[in-house]
Amino acid sequence: MNLKLIQQFSIDLAKKAGKIIIDNLDKIEIVKFKDRQDIATNIDYKIEDLIIDKIKKSFPGHNINTEEKGIIKGNSDYTWIIDPLDGSKHYIRRIPLFDVSIALKHKNEIVFGLVYNPMTKEMFYAAKNKGAYLNGKKIKVSTKSNLKDSFIFAELPTFGMQRNQFNKNSKILTKLNLNSYRVRAFDTGPLGLCYVALGAFEAYVALGIPPKIGDIAAGLLILKEAGGKYTDLKGNQVQLKEENDCLILGSNSKVHKAILRLLK
Repeated sequence: MNLKLIQQFSIDLAKKAGKIIIDNLDKIEIVKFKDRQDIATNIDYKIEDLIIDKIKKSFPGHNINTEEKGIIKGNSDYTWIIDPLDGSKHYIRRIPLFDVSIALKHKNEIVFGLVYNPMTKEMFYAAKNKGAYLNGKKIKVSTKSNLKDSFIFAELPTFGMQRNQFNKNSKILTKLNLNSYRVRAFDTGPLGLCYVALGAFEAYVALGIPPKIGDIAAGLLILKEAGGKYTDLKGNQVQLKEENDCLILGSNSKVHKAILRLLK
């Protein structure tokens, strides 16, 4: 598979999706409450339909794992993993922390990932073994090695968790606050991982509900290609399954062990 072709296709597609997102800021409707924490808007579905249509036309036979419609099976070893609008709750309130997330998996390995914030025009992308980029410029993780000097991007514990896990993760959050320079919580996994890849944060810690594969697939590759590292909260390798069941720690690699010690 020509990853340069995949890259240009994905960039063009993300820009089209981003234009729809911005053009429809005054036309948002909540069409589905998935649960107490998650929603889908009319724009989620509109963008997802666009992306599915473009992939089917350009790469017939590829599988497509979608946020709203589930898995569309093809006859290929390649699977597109898409979240048409991550951060719908931010989008509704015009908080500029939402994105289009597109990843391509070959068998069990992510080979391309893209995260696009249409509000800020930040286009993060990476191809396997080719480095990570923001708007065409190569990016690298920060070189800070002391947790006390580190900015942490956290996703907070939420009411949808089991009470004992909520309490445990809340204590972890307190530890992170006491042992790092700053903790910031924005509840957007793809952008969180990308901001670690950019060097703006030293680590991303998911302390809420386990993120869906569409939320993390692209961001994890971008982080890895920028020189970062990711594991689950116990330090184990992350298996990118269709139904992700683990919380994620992504870092510049230099503060990874220090954070894992706090998570015990």
